[in-house]
Amino acid sequence: MRMATVVECEIDMDLIVGMDLIIGVDRTLPVTAHFSYSSGYPYQVVATFRHGEEKIATWVFCRRLLLEGAFRRAGQGDVRIWPDHARSLVCIGLSAPGGSSLLLAPAEAVFRWNDRMCRVVPPGTESDHVDLDREVAALLGG
Repeated sequence: MRMATVVECEIDMDLIVGMDLIIGVDRTLPVTAHFSYSSGYPYQVVATFRHGEEKIATWVFCRRLLLEGAFRRAGQGDVRIWPDHARSLVCIGLSAPGGSSLLLAPAEAVFRWNDRMCRVVPPGTESDHVDLDREVAALLGG
């Protein structure tokens, strides 16, 4: 009888995209957004925003918000995402105690990114990619 070897690995993916940070009426600041996703942490997306070399902020949020927000309003807390179909944009609203921000991303880049995320971890299969032993050990400091 032949033995099978199962190889499990995490898949990491990144998207670097230019966005506009709204800073006033008809005023924007160009920022670079670096979105990171790992199949080892299938529920989260990490987004780091920079202006030039300066890091503005890093946010961690549920990937479902990005998947849903590309098509309809999603989120009701600190992270809200919705489409602006007329301008082919995806709007990302971020709120923190220090203030709020509105960022505009090209919809096509978000659609391609979402498609790649769903090919790596199809919606509804996220729990299949979580190593519960690793997570419990991390919580217990081990």
